[in-house]
Amino acid sequence: MTGQENIPTEIFQINDERKHLEGLLKDRINFHLLFASVFMAGLSTIHDAKMQVWALGFITVISLLIALAVLRTFLLVRRALLEIRNFNPKPPYGRYHDAVSFKLNANDILLAVPFILTVAFLMATVTYWLRSSNSASDVSPHSHPAVVYQIEDHSDRRSVTGADAAEATKQTKKARAQTH
Repeated sequence: MTGQENIPTEIFQINDERKHLEGLLKDRINFHLLFASVFMAGLSTIHDAKMQVWALGFITVISLLIALAVLRTFLLVRRALLEIRNFNPKPPYGRYHDAVSFKLNANDILLAVPFILTVAFLMATVTYWLRSSNSASDVSPHSHPAVVYQIEDHSDRRSVTGADAAEATKQTKKARAQTH
């Protein structure tokens, strides 16, 4: 006896559907993370400010749509888990859930990821849009030329050997003593 003889066939069907839905949820979250990563790598190669804004706007909309698809799948998984948990007699999942003190499900935590990324993309879109609109208004015939900073390297890179090395060391020590 396995203890499953008393559990009706319906719970196994629900569990099979739950497994399918959780796999779908996992795949959608992974796709969202991959899509976001590839997009951000591609965005770094775009040097035109207006194209960056358009690209970020596009990814924000796509990210929101994927987040909504993840939310719907999450709600279906949650409903299936609730039905399994409340089934009588309690299947193993229901007993395990009742025995664990930390009731937050991993799916609950992962649900936030696509929405956090969507908000981050929206913020980046607004920032880039404001930056591109400010830079467009800054470009005028009377605007000042850009300031270019140049860092000069004053280190001595000569190869010094023998007596020249001793003399160079004395000069270096003398120069350091004078600066202190």
